[in-house]
Amino acid sequence: MTSSIFENIYNQFNPPKTLGDYIIKKTIGKGTFSKVKLGVHKETKQKVAIKILEKSAIVEKDDLERIIREMTILNQIDHINVIKVYDIYESEDNYLIIMEYCEGGELFNYIVKNQKLSEEETSFFFYQIINGVEYLHSKNIVHRDLKPENLLLCEGNILKIIDFGLSNFYNGNYLSTPCGSPCYASPEMVSGNKYNGFNIDIWAIGIILFAMLCGYLPFEDDDNDILFQKILECKLDYPKHLSPLAKDIMKKILVTNPEKRIKIPQIKKHKFYLMGKKLYNKKFNINEEVNDVEDSNDFEEEKINNKKAHDNRLKTEYDDEIDIKINIKKNDKIKIKKNKNHENEEHKKTINLNEITPLQTAPNLNDNNNKENNINNNNINEDSHNNNSNNKDYKPINTSNNIESTSNNQKNKLFNDYFKNGNMISKKNKKIEHINIIDRKINENNNNSKKKT
Repeated sequence: MTSSIFENIYNQFNPPKTLGDYIIKKTIGKGTFSKVKLGVHKETKQKVAIKILEKSAIVEKDDLERIIREMTILNQIDHINVIKVYDIYESEDNYLIIMEYCEGGELFNYIVKNQKLSEEETSFFFYQIINGVEYLHSKNIVHRDLKPENLLLCEGNILKIIDFGLSNFYNGNYLSTPCGSPCYASPEMVSGNKYNGFNIDIWAIGIILFAMLCGYLPFEDDDNDILFQKILECKLDYPKHLSPLAKDIMKKILVTNPEKRIKIPQIKKHKFYLMGKKLYNKKFNINEEVNDVEDSNDFEEEKINNKKAHDNRLKTEYDDEIDIKINIKKNDKIKIKKNKNHENEEHKKTINLNEITPLQTAPNLNDNNNKENNINNNNINEDSHNNNSNNKDYKPINTSNNIESTSNNQKNKLFNDYFKNGNMISKKNKKIEHINIIDRKINENNNNSKKKT
């Protein structure tokens, strides 16, 4: 009672910051262009995460484009194992994404706290990761930055995939842009080859699986050249405490040849996945019989199909990555699809932080007509050097990290330059230690600018 009286008095003289219907609380996360604040709905008291992207920090056109693509993807997905977005707004100074709040925090911190996870608990999380990624792939979306930091835990240890800043729509053709954190990069990516987007997500899941079971990463080094060589060699040293079942699923995922790497339909037949499914169903009282599938070592039928698909792709010229082209002029309003829960609401006021304007509805990319108009006719190629764009006002994405038509030494240098700006996890006393290179670089730049002043 006394505390609430003091709180009321404090709020009278220090009114809390508000954002539409939400009261802004503490900062719960930071990124290169954004802060994530805890928000509480004024009426329902529901907690949300509010991602605030500062427009002034987004200088490069390709960065703005990635942010828009992330917001577009978030508004098209709805799955229990993918973060839910309630709404997206635009203020004078910021883009604002209202998302569900996960009190359990990152899977990364959960692993650090427990040093390593049991096989039962790991299979429980693995089951959910596979389901979430399978859903994304069914929507032709590749994540390209799967790691424990981008997996959040909600009540009941329900797992949510977050951070779609490096994600893209994928039409089945080979990609070439290096993405993600170096320790989770697949062999085909670090070798400078074009890659299948679905396959690199599966490789990253294998690295996450290893980290959960062992408490450290299978491949690591402060020197990226040495790290990439370890990834290419893929010499795995499995701890003695791992069961044959756990080793088997990792050996099938962490395969350097992407064509021979196990695919999601095969993973869903594996006993390790089925163990997680049983635990999940039991925990949430789901009445579904789970039969053990005898694990075949060859999967001959799937291998034949994969080889046929591979041969067909080799007959045609590799296509580069397809992206969404959004023509952005200085004062253009960005169009993003509103969440279906708010479809009928109209917000016409334009204000700064206390009153905000939702972004306008964007074309639905699932609609075939809109696909044709908004993708096929307005494509930007993230990996292309083609400057013959029909739109003279628009420049292609920066391709300084492009690895086409380069020697092996040049490729290694390009990948080193790219991954210097990534997040790395290193093994230290069999525990995971996070080194945020991006924040370190930002702080160094700030200190240098202060000295010059």
